[in-house]
Amino acid sequence: MKKILLSLTMVLAIVALASCSLNSKTTIEFSKLPETVYEAGDYSNEEVKALLENVSVKVSGVANEIDLTNNLLTVSGFDAATLKTPGTYNLVVIYGSASVVFSYTVVAKVEPQKVSTADQLQAALDKGGIIELQADILNVTKQFEITESVAIYGNGYTISATSGATRVFNLSEVSNIHVQIYNLKMVSAGQRGISLYLTTDVELTLNDCQVSAASYAVNLASGNNGTVVTINNTYVVAWAALNIWANTATVNVNDSVLEGINNYSSESNNFGTIVLNGGHYDYENIGLKAGDTGQDNVLNFKNSQIIATQNGTNLQHALLIQGACVGNTISFDNCEVVCEEGSLYLPDDFYPASNVFTIDGVRK
Repeated sequence: MKKILLSLTMVLAIVALASCSLNSKTTIEFSKLPETVYEAGDYSNEEVKALLENVSVKVSGVANEIDLTNNLLTVSGFDAATLKTPGTYNLVVIYGSASVVFSYTVVAKVEPQKVSTADQLQAALDKGGIIELQADILNVTKQFEITESVAIYGNGYTISATSGATRVFNLSEVSNIHVQIYNLKMVSAGQRGISLYLTTDVELTLNDCQVSAASYAVNLASGNNGTVVTINNTYVVAWAALNIWANTATVNVNDSVLEGINNYSSESNNFGTIVLNGGHYDYENIGLKAGDTGQDNVLNFKNSQIIATQNGTNLQHALLIQGACVGNTISFDNCEVVCEEGSLYLPDDFYPASNVFTIDGVRK
């Protein structure tokens, strides 16, 4: 079945143009509707029927709802010909002398931008829209900048960045965009896998991906507000798999594996797989102070594994809160924690009372 194109301005509308009846008690109305926006394409008759399979109508005097493919109903105006051509059409459903009509729109098919080189990928990112990888893009020396809403379909390919690139993907000083990445391996020999900095109301979604980096795999740096990150069925690994300096972020991790590896030969101090940083750690000398970062974030982990791997004398915690992080809500639902020492590090001087932890529904 062809993919339905969802529209943010989609409105499900019922227009009852006629409600004639076989008798005074027989009327017809929709109780469930199909989508009202479809992508133009060469639909077979079976595919047209499939689009309406879950749509039903309610007819007075009939005990059960009747789905639109039922032979008691006549359906017109919704067929392979109309779904092939962009425009606005009416679907008419008739039962006896009762009828109901609603409008739907067919829009032009959006072709993905197919890329196989670094230059092509950056050009597609600058344009925004749907991007489809056709090959691995390896050893890039410059990070990819994302400034527009994009959906990247990786098709199982790999993008790798050298240490000189510092990141695979970077989102900086952007607002109100949604970035979706599917089935892509992102490997950074540098500091970050994906990094967000000075963003407002940005959404990042990872589905069926792998992200690895030397330091932080997924990094919500300082100056981010209202960020929403969703990680589904994804393996994330670095010194810190998830590193957060943001305020008011929401992070949802589902059916995924987060691994933090503390290797004494490469990193020089204790750290964690999931790390919240308070603002008085001003490593980049940009003027951060206590209270600037790590505030009022919501982190939800469900059906996931949190691994703290320790390869040296330094500790690696599953969850590490450092600096003046306050007002954070962190919950674990059906998660497994694997670590050598300590799943939670929260010294008294880091304001533990204002951070709320819930483990499998029980607050700690």
